[in-house]
Amino acid sequence: TKKKDYEAAVNLAKEKEFLSKNAKKADVDTTASGLQYTIIAAGAEEKVAPQDTVWVNYKGTLLDGTVFDQNDSTKFVANRVIKGWTEGLGLLGEGGKAILYIPANLAYGERGNRNIAPNSTLIFDVQLLKVGK
Repeated sequence: TKKKDYEAAVNLAKEKEFLSKNAKKADVDTTASGLQYTIIAAGAEEKVAPQDTVWVNYKGTLLDGTVFDQNDSTKFVANRVIKGWTEGLGLLGEGGKAILYIPANLAYGERGNRNIAPNSTLIFDVQLLKVGK
């Protein structure tokens, strides 16, 4: 438990430093929840709603660049994933592309997940291929 608590505290400190610096970049925007993002291509005018089914290509990395997940043409309902994904997808229309910088509180938080340590900040390169209403 002590090791997990220590790791969580270290990751939270790294997150604070990273997000603070990242927010100062010209192409990075931040939502009220703390999600940071860069829109590479907005896609169609109509944005993803939480109940929409989406098909995406994505790559997920940790702050140190470690790839923890990658998928092409995967399908899921936008509100059945971590909060940062649901919010980030809502910024895009079909054909859109973005980089999402997801704070731990919008991802897996203190509990972590499989190969994701507690309080890890996640970075996703996302390409929205298709939206099903």
